[in-house]
Amino acid sequence: HKGGSGFPEKGEGANKGDCGTLEEGEGLHKGGSEVPKGNVKEEEEKVPAQAKMELLQKSRKQFVDKWGFDIWAYKGVWTDFADVIDKEQNAPIRILELDCGMGANLCYLQYRFPESVCVGIDRSPLAVGLGKRAADLRYGDCETFAFPWRKHSFDYIFAVDALERAADKASFTGKLADYLKEGGFLVIHCELLHDETIQNLLGKEGFVRTKEVGELCCYRYR
Repeated sequence: HKGGSGFPEKGEGANKGDCGTLEEGEGLHKGGSEVPKGNVKEEEEKVPAQAKMELLQKSRKQFVDKWGFDIWAYKGVWTDFADVIDKEQNAPIRILELDCGMGANLCYLQYRFPESVCVGIDRSPLAVGLGKRAADLRYGDCETFAFPWRKHSFDYIFAVDALERAADKASFTGKLADYLKEGGFLVIHCELLHDETIQNLLGKEGFVRTKEVGELCCYRYR
């Protein structure tokens, strides 16, 4: 109190100017009303998981409808990308990712391989605009976009979903071969195309399947 040196014991002091402590779970709103007791986490857990998922999906759709951009499709990092690369951490490798979104995977690869050169292409101008401050990104359809890089200059090309999306898969496969170094690797998503289709496409360009990492398949060029 004013002029005093002691503090009220626990639970004491309810007048203006008192500084007594409150019991656990108690509190006062502005104006002196008591904070309702209860565990917020417990209340949240009462909401069924299915209802939460439906609410999240609804919010996602509303965001896409308003802004024309599905940010959730771009935000994740596929850590298997780094496990695919069979190089020393400080190796000066060159990496190209097609349909790279905002460049999350490229940033992760740059972190894992600090001496690497990581570039990407995406067909969404908004994704490229958001990500270009963090990664070296280009806007364009990777199937028709004229690559500005030297031919046979990349150690790894990640075309995880791009091959499956390509309208002319044979022509697109030839384009990828043109930009890989001899002994370089093309990385795709194993489950999007039948093995026979993939083997026919890539085999004609001199690709040989070498390994799988998670859902990723690696093909060495010649």
